[in-house]
Amino acid sequence: SALYWELLDRLTLRGYCTAVAGITLPNDASVALHRKVGFQTVGVFPRIGWKFDRWHDSMWLARPLSEGPPDEDGSRYPAKP
Repeated sequence: SALYWELLDRLTLRGYCTAVAGITLPNDASVALHRKVGFQTVGVFPRIGWKFDRWHDSMWLARPLSEGPPDEDGSRYPAKP
């Protein structure tokens, strides 16, 4: 998980707002690793991928990193219409 923490730190320093991950299920070890570094489940697509002669679910996870760099005017978000 040290390598994953390093990746997340570098993404944050570069201004990325969110890290996302996709996992073919079942994969308890990968799910546990992602949870350990702060990912939360966004959703599961049932029977969406074909692998090893059978259908598999796909889990998508996300982890907030930062609000991102400010825009030129100092704001972090687009102006509301």
